[in-house]
Amino acid sequence: VVSTQSTGGINAEYGGMIAITYSSEILPDYLIASNISILFLSLKYHRLHSEYIYTRIKELGGGFTTRILLLLVDIPDSAISIQELSKVALLSNLSLLLAWSDKEAARYIESFKIYEKKPADILQGVKDNSLEGGSNSFLSTVRGVNKRDISRLLSQCRSVKNVVNSTKSQMSVIPGIGNKKAERIYERMRRPFKSR
Repeated sequence: VVSTQSTGGINAEYGGMIAITYSSEILPDYLIASNISILFLSLKYHRLHSEYIYTRIKELGGGFTTRILLLLVDIPDSAISIQELSKVALLSNLSLLLAWSDKEAARYIESFKIYEKKPADILQGVKDNSLEGGSNSFLSTVRGVNKRDISRLLSQCRSVKNVVNSTKSQMSVIPGIGNKKAERIYERMRRPFKSR
């Protein structure tokens, strides 16, 4: 739901992926669900009317569990204004979201609406519990080692155990590994585990 009373704002129809309803009876600029509100602010507008956002935050009150300040960065030299509004958002229990174009801001609003009833784990991705997935996550903790390096190590050494038992010189001859990565991998494999 989009407020008809908000000043400025973006064209919420940019993406066209959600149905839009306009209402003069809502407090936020965008009402995603009964508990999710978005206040929109353009930095250009903020420079001209700096008190506007403070009034809007006060009007919004605390009736929403998720409160977002969507900030359109549409001026050069925006660092000071962003810093000020970050502080305002923090003190007002608002999450600050920055967009550098109207289209990007509209996409954020669409995404909130599309995912409003989805469980959090859908956004967290899928965890790979396979042996290869575990090897990838373990070996990728070594600085400079990427998925391609891990794939090469495992294809040459045939197992994680063989990678762990390899010498620096054995690893360094694997294409793409070289002396520096071999040294880092070797040192990481011999470092004691730390308990948290």
